Amino acid sequence: MAEVSQPVVSVIPDDEGKDKFKKSSDVAFYRRQMEGPNLQHRALLDTLVLTERGARFELLEPDTQTKLLLSVSPCKNDTVRILIDEMEPIKARYRVPDVITGELQCEQLRVERRSKLCVSLSWSSGRHQICVWHFPFRLEILCEDKVMVTFNSRSKLWFETLQDPPRRGCEGRASSHGSESQEDTLWKETFRQFVDVKANGPSSVGSDLSLHGFSHVFGLPEHADGLQLRDTRDGDAYRLFNLDVFAYDLQSRLGLSRLVPLVPGPQTDRTLACSGSTHPKPL
Repeated sequence: MAEVSQPVVSVIPDDEGKDKFKKSSDVAFYRRQMEGPNLQHRALLDTLVLTERGARFELLEPDTQTKLLLSVSPCKNDTVRILIDEMEPIKARYRVPDVITGELQCEQLRVERRSKLCVSLSWSSGRHQICVWHFPFRLEILCEDKVMVTFNSRSKLWFETLQDPPRRGCEGRASSHGSESQEDTLWKETFRQFVDVKANGPSSVGSDLSLHGFSHVFGLPEHADGLQLRDTRDGDAYRLFNLDVFAYDLQSRLGLSRLVPLVPGPQTDRTLACSGSTHPKPL
């Protein structure tokens, strides 16, 4: 009996098999952050504590009464590290191991100006400053009195606090039209036949970051496109997610084998690196 060979099918993102690849809109935490309300956090400026490694502030979201702890650490290589965590988590949140080689050499901060609206901090020669605004909360990084980077400029800070698991039988229900509701996907979500169980429940963190005066930015996941990142307001976002795609299309934002959560933005006269140490977030 002759053996009948099966045709070899090559699947690339823009052909009939493109639905096999998950898009940002298929990710539950991305939908929650993009479709959810802008939470107007307040920086409680009277909680400022200066430490050997920088400064700490408490943040408050008035509607949910959620309290967060903001830590800011300037380092000797013109880098500012921002860390946000819960004030009183029910358990320790997973934290990605530090990828910076060696111990960070942090600078001590000093208060330059203080009012009911904001607190300005500087370090070393005073060339760089950090300005924390009370409401709505935002954090500016300045170089020679010029704002270079703004964290949470559009009030997109989204922090899902850890929760206890739901009672048995209360999760995994389908909505009336047969698909998963927003509440159901907090602990489990399905894409095609694949089920992703969230052992720790909803725990995503997101924010916006504005780079002022940077005409070109690069980085994020490996993708078959130009080095300069495109404006994603007209399409899918760049996902920090590794994929092993045998055949892929050109001029595509689809992530491939590697990802680096770094966005360099060169300037002609000066640069300031801003290292975010929150947790994975959509861009």
